[in-house]
Amino acid sequence: MPLFATIAGLCYGAILGSFLGCSWYRIPRKISLSEDRSFCPSCQTPISWYNNIPIASWLLLRGKSSCCQNKLSPSYLILEVAGALFLGAIGYFAGLVPMLVVLGAAIIVTVIISAVTRRSVDRDGEQ
Repeated sequence: MPLFATIAGLCYGAILGSFLGCSWYRIPRKISLSEDRSFCPSCQTPISWYNNIPIASWLLLRGKSSCCQNKLSPSYLILEVAGALFLGAIGYFAGLVPMLVVLGAAIIVTVIISAVTRRSVDRDGEQ
């Protein structure tokens, strides 16, 4: 069943990439990941579900916010595509192995947060 696992990996990976994009924006700013809806980083207007579909919405909106027309960072699209390709490849070659998904997500978030904040995060959470 590599075709099903690949398609599932691509879809789930795009969703995971979208969550990672949300995480790299919110975590350094101490914004909740679970309590608040997605919002425009420029004007803080909540994003409608149909404007929050990974990859498709960014392309359809041409990389601009639907509320204020400000440019969105291409890193959102890059993370969604990278997540899709990463889990699509895992689905194709190994099936959807949960530990690889969690490990990959943790590595990606750590690298991006470190790059954005220019600091490294150690095991104890101290910087």
